[in-house]
Amino acid sequence: MSGEIDLAVPRTLSHAIGHDAQGYFGRQATDRLVRYAQSHAVPWERAGAVVDIDFLNDRASWYGLKFASIDRFLAAIGGTVLSGTGASRVIRLPWTDNSVYVVAEFINSADAWASGSRYPYEFYSNDNNRMTASRNTSGFLGVAAVTAGTTSYLPAGFGPIGGPILRVAASYGATMRGAYNGQDAQLSTNWPGAPVVTNLVVGGDRNGANFASPFRRFTIYADAVTDTARIKADSLPVWDCWVDGDSYGGGAGNPEIGFGRSLALLGWTPYMTAVGGSTLEQIKTRMLAAPAFAKALPTLWWDGDNNSFDATTANDVARHQAIIAALGHTNYLIIPTAKREGQSASAQTAVTALTAALLAAYPGKVLPCMPYLLSLSNGTTDVTAVANGNVPPSALMVDGVHLAAPAMTGIAALVDSAMRGFGWGMAA
Repeated sequence: MSGEIDLAVPRTLSHAIGHDAQGYFGRQATDRLVRYAQSHAVPWERAGAVVDIDFLNDRASWYGLKFASIDRFLAAIGGTVLSGTGASRVIRLPWTDNSVYVVAEFINSADAWASGSRYPYEFYSNDNNRMTASRNTSGFLGVAAVTAGTTSYLPAGFGPIGGPILRVAASYGATMRGAYNGQDAQLSTNWPGAPVVTNLVVGGDRNGANFASPFRRFTIYADAVTDTARIKADSLPVWDCWVDGDSYGGGAGNPEIGFGRSLALLGWTPYMTAVGGSTLEQIKTRMLAAPAFAKALPTLWWDGDNNSFDATTANDVARHQAIIAALGHTNYLIIPTAKREGQSASAQTAVTALTAALLAAYPGKVLPCMPYLLSLSNGTTDVTAVANGNVPPSALMVDGVHLAAPAMTGIAALVDSAMRGFGWGMAA
């Protein structure tokens, strides 16, 4: 035990000292710093938590007892796996408390919101006695409770769903309350009576249907919370970095693949502002207008496809310089444009020139994507493209523009390694 404590304490402090939930360095309030440290101190549970399950890191705690794996946790408390594997497991836990406070944080995968009603979690004893959070066909996450056949809904849904990370805080008691991703709207409704609850299903519905969205973490506190300010604060993800750019950052294609989502699958929580089809000028304008907390975060931007490229290299270097000046710190990483077939000769020349200029101007702060992408050649149909220094067609989706999942995942892994090397810190 002492060895675990010795290892956990410096890790906790390094995360807490680095930045608070809003990204500010050295200005956080003590309570926010403590919550930030707790949320990053896996496997140490959140203060006051009855259940704390970290799916990505395969850890869990139950009333303060810590388990080395979710399987050991389930075996100890009499829980079961209803379906799925790994972080996508649907698990059922015995439950007896009817007043609870839930903070659930999970990654939005494309299939999780594809169609129909999906349940991230349900407290229940039967169909007429349950509390649920479910996705509706419009892409909203709604919270409802049923007791003796009477249904009570929070007056608005949590959504529309967007970005790779969704964090919902919902309190169940005589009054239901909730918030998601720090949104301003505080949602509440009277809920007459509290049903008897005997089970909790996390990651699916009562029949074990997979929600198909891997949870990062699922935490339950024993008592209902009436402080809406706390609910809003607890629903705010602890952003690890800020990602902007075009569709390479934000996602495109079918299935939708984006750099931000790929980083999320590696455990980061990116604040996402990338917009498909953006020019570098539009990226610059958007980043300059971003809120202060975003500018304080470790920042990455990827103008993946040079939409409306500027043939004058100096103009584009100046755009990058304006972004850097607006940040006011050196925790940033630029990913230059990909050179691919289908771009005009002048556009390809501009890509090559700009990449060289950025490498010269900002050494150590530029991660070119082309060396890795060229290494993905299949050695047959990609030969001509690679000989011309272009992205191998086999690494692109059927549209010939955007990166397929393996290529995007590989780039994300390179950036993940670079950020760890910089010591920027991330959610454990």
